[in-house]
Amino acid sequence: MSFRLPGGLLLEDPDPRGRQTKRVSVPERQIFISLPVASVAASRAFFEALGFAFDDRFADETTACMVVNEGAFFMLAEPSKFAALAPREVLAGDAGSAHLFAFSCESREAVDAAIDAVVAGGGQPVGEDEDYGFMYGRGFYDLDGHGWSAMWMDPSAAAGQPEGDAVQA
Repeated sequence: MSFRLPGGLLLEDPDPRGRQTKRVSVPERQIFISLPVASVAASRAFFEALGFAFDDRFADETTACMVVNEGAFFMLAEPSKFAALAPREVLAGDAGSAHLFAFSCESREAVDAAIDAVVAGGGQPVGEDEDYGFMYGRGFYDLDGHGWSAMWMDPSAAAGQPEGDAVQA
């Protein structure tokens, strides 16, 4: 499987039965996800400790732009700012789950380091570790109760290579 960013996403689907690889081209898009947070400053410090960068061109005292990669961003907005964007009632993170987010890490050890940073920053680990051999993940709640998971997946397993030929990313 290969991804081509920017300029579109090229997905290759290797078929273990030897059929021709399927190719799908998707137009390049950016995604902006807005999340309500109690404190932009506290949330920014929390996510910076997890290794995320911020783009200050799209920030003010009520909003921060967390960069996932060149095509994905989280807009962290204090309640009044978020309410101006959302036509529905804004629910507190502990009111229930409406969404879950996951981000990839380069290794199993990096997943564990991310959760160590979560705990040090005031977040809360949740659930049991998920270990499938080729994929490993750990869940947590951020400072505002949003559900997240740090995960690692062996890229050779995702590409359909035989077990044992897996290489850690």
